[in-house]
Amino acid sequence: MVLEEKKQERGAEQEVLEASHVAARPMKVVVDEEGSPWLCDDDVDPHRNLASQGCWRCGDMAFTRND
Repeated sequence: MVLEEKKQERGAEQEVLEASHVAARPMKVVVDEEGSPWLCDDDVDPHRNLASQGCWRCGDMAFTRND
């Protein structure tokens, strides 16, 4: 009985995690002329300066593989 209750509890926790994660705003990855990926808001102009539009160069971010 205890094992079944634990499974139900974990299932409910997973549902909350999946349902509660909503992106703060739409984002996309844009690759510049040098081949560097940038994380940007969805509405950026990929032909203009990405840094001036608030994009982050992925190579400078800690969450990348630096490739």
